[in-house]
Amino acid sequence: MASGLAWTQYTEAVVGRNHPVLADTDNRALRQLLTASGLNPDAASFNGIVTNVAVALTSGVAPALDASLGTYFTLNITSNIAVVIAVPLNAPAAGFSQFITIAVRNSSGGALTTTPTFNTGAGGFKFNTVTAVPNGKQVLYQFCWDAIQGFWYQVGSPGPAL
Repeated sequence: MASGLAWTQYTEAVVGRNHPVLADTDNRALRQLLTASGLNPDAASFNGIVTNVAVALTSGVAPALDASLGTYFTLNITSNIAVVIAVPLNAPAAGFSQFITIAVRNSSGGALTTTPTFNTGAGGFKFNTVTAVPNGKQVLYQFCWDAIQGFWYQVGSPGPAL
């Protein structure tokens, strides 16, 4: 067989994963590519691969954010409390980066006396400014993981509440 990806040959039976006797020929090339890229093809999720799932964060004083769950996170602040978004769990593996967007929404029914912010501890956020969020509005923040520095750096400025 030639070097490169081990594609299914026309002489082979196309067999998927978990066949009791025959080897998986259907997914062989994809599994080989993922392995060569440093990813585990048997992992439940692949760190660094973009997913377009909106992940809702739980409103509270320190909402937890798991970066392995997606790239778009929403936080509906439902009461007038001081919110500091926690250091994200599961930052990308060494050598990988990831962009995340966090939509901070004020659903409290009134003004927030403290502007929501982000934890700046180890593995946390580096940012220039935070924006007050009026009732019924939201502000979008975008961050990029820097594996060398070990922080989530703000990309651009958040702009006004919309």
